[in-house]
This record gives sequence, structure tokens and C-alpha cells, in this order.
Amino acid sequence: MYKITYNYATRNIIRTPLRSFFTVFSIAMIFSMYILLTAVADSFTGGFNKLIKQENIDIIIQSKFSATPLSSSISKEDFKAIVSNDAISKYIGFVIGKKRFKDRNITYLLGMDNFEQVSKKLGITLKNGRLFNSGTNEILMAERLLQIRELKIGDEVTLSAKNHFKIVGTYHSWVSFFNSSIIGDLKQIRKLLKRENKTNMLFLILKDSEKSEEIIKEINHSFNDLYAIKSGDFSQALGAMKNIFYLSDIIAIITLIIASAILINTFLMAVYQRTKEIGILSAIGWTRRMIISMFITESVILSIIGGIVGFILSLGMLFYLKENYSNIGFLLPEGLSILQFFYTLLMSLLIGIISAIIPAIYATKIAITKAIYHE
Repeated sequence: MYKITYNYATRNIIRTPLRSFFTVFSIAMIFSMYILLTAVADSFTGGFNKLIKQENIDIIIQSKFSATPLSSSISKEDFKAIVSNDAISKYIGFVIGKKRFKDRNITYLLGMDNFEQVSKKLGITLKNGRLFNSGTNEILMAERLLQIRELKIGDEVTLSAKNHFKIVGTYHSWVSFFNSSIIGDLKQIRKLLKRENKTNMLFLILKDSEKSEEIIKEINHSFNDLYAIKSGDFSQALGAMKNIFYLSDIIAIITLIIASAILINTFLMAVYQRTKEIGILSAIGWTRRMIISMFITESVILSIIGGIVGFILSLGMLFYLKENYSNIGFLLPEGLSILQFFYTLLMSLLIGIISAIIPAIYATKIAITKAIYHE
């Protein structure tokens, strides 16, 4: 039975190539957008979470109500007061900002202290050249960014009228944000961004991590403009990250609804066009189960092909964006995982089954005599 229904379903797909093409194309476009946006969410949040776990950071501090690290600001006085606490074993200060090259494209800048000590823990691998010297206008540029800008080690880049920075090395990291950034000495990047007395974020490693709750309460009580949290709660605390989580869930629901609607519409039209054929199949002995199986098989085939094509399209779109839009590179993942591919196939399968049930049941309720004489 299954072989008969499968052969008949594939025959129906082949004999209506235009309808099948547009159905697959529509589903593929929906899936490609879904895959890209969910990949961005996973990359953006996963990179920060991996960074935090790798460094064994206990507490993260940023300014209250800041949606992203870019909008956070910690004063020099508060910074010194916090890190003077005897319970702190190590701290990492970050300054994050953006500047424009002469071609007006945005470049993300990251200044940090203790870079040599924490670079490996941040997942940063020096590819060529050397590390920058503290207190100098030397920088590391992400390998990918260097290639896009068509620069080389030893070149100078102008990030403002009075500031020229020399590229002394290139690096690569598993954190996508770093792979679209320039890294330099904390003090020099502060001057460049005109934030001599400001730090965007502060990461604390405690001598005794069991005291993290106590230190967090102390910081939040003593500094009204700052917000300290446990590192494990970081991704949920950032407004932009929360929005990406919510957006990812909304997109998943919309993807399911739109793709299902397209397939339901396709098969309702198919039922109307093939009413006589359905009546003949019923007359020669096809059961309701066989007819329903035929429609579900046809729907699943189209849906899975659409999902696979959508995954391939999203790979192409990701490559294009990374090569041509470096200013959003920090949001983009390095690539798509095999897990995302199988998740896409699973969604395609579910959409195919759900979408075919209503038209298939409707088809089996048509009276045989009425169906045979249908024109």
C-alpha cells in the first residue's frame, strides 16, 4: 500500500511542475529566513555564554537599564571602588564602541586590560604577527576583518583625525563578535572612543565563588547606577539578547503557520482539481487511509525539499552577508551546524504532515458518484 501511495504522490508532484516549484520555493524562502535569524540568536547569546563559562567568571557588572554592552557605562570611580574589594581574585574591564573607517563602514572596537593573561580563555588565537604592547597605538585585527578590508600586518588604519593605529597581528576566535572587531589596549581605546573615565562592562572572578550572592547584594546596594548579576544570568538580563530569544520563538511560530498555510492552500486546490480522479481511485478500491496517505506523502516530500533548499539558501546568504556587511559581522555565526540541518528537516516533516491532514480528510468525504461526474 505504501509503495503505491508513494509512487502516486511523486507522480502528482512531477505532473504539476509549476505548482510544485512555487510551493517548494515559498517554503524554502521562509525556512532560509528562519534558519538565519535563529542562527543569529544562537551565535549572539551562545558566544557570550561560552566566553563567561570559559573564563569562570562569577559576576558581571554593567549599568542599569542598558539593553546591550554598547550602551552600558561604568565610571572610573565606581570601577576602582569595585575592584578594590579583597574578595576579588581577578577582574577584566571592557570598553566596547564603534568607529568608522574612511569608507564610512562601521568597525567595532574592543579595549581590555590583562589581555595577554585572558586571551586564551577568551578563545582568541593569534594567527599571525604578535600581541599589542600596552600603552601603545598597536592593535590586533580579526583575520576575517583584515581580509575584507584588504589590509595586512604593518599597515596603519585611521580611526579618527588624530589617531593612527598600527596592525601588529591578526587573530581568530570562536566568539563571532570578536571576529568582526579590532582589539587594543584599554587606555588607548578609551581615548579613541573619548571614554577616558568610562568602562562598558566589568567581569569579576572571586577568590571564593560561594560568596557571589553576597558580593552582588553589596554592589547593587552601594552603586545605584550599576547592576551586578551572576554570570549564568547574563544572557537573560541583556535586553537585546532577550529580544532575540523572543524573536526566535515568534519566528518559529510564524514559520510554522505560514509554511502550513501555503501547503494547505496548495492541497485544497489540488483536491478541487483532482476531485474526479479521487472518485475514480475510491471506485477502484482505494481506501480512505490510502488517499490520506497519498496527500500526506506528497505534502511531506514538498515540505522536506523546501526545507533542504532553504538550508542551502541560508548558507549562501550567510556567506554573502559576512563578505559584504562587516558592520553586522559580530551578529553572524561562523556557519550552520548539522544539528540545525536536522532540526530543519524535523520541522519540515511536521509541517508536511499537519498541512495535508485537513485537505486529505476533506477529499475522502466527497461522495464517489459526485466525484466521478465532477468537471
